Amino acid sequence: MMFYLNQKSKEIIEDSLGVKIDQISKMDVEKLDQCIERKIGKRLKSSLIDDYRLIGRGSVYIFLARIFGIETVDSILSKI
Repeated sequence: MMFYLNQKSKEIIEDSLGVKIDQISKMDVEKLDQCIERKIGKRLKSSLIDDYRLIGRGSVYIFLARIFGIETVDSILSKI
């Protein structure tokens, strides 16, 4: 199933990020994160575990705190 944004939603996203939708669709995730971080002036928080609303939504891994952010994985791998 595919979802499409209407024109108003596209305009809101373009205005809030300062990047055209066509460019956003071609960006990789890291580049998009950098764009958002530059726009808001701080680093994005990548940990899902702190969001209490996600626990009751059926994800066993989030409930058991078995999802790690990329920073955690990097720090564990750097110790090897």
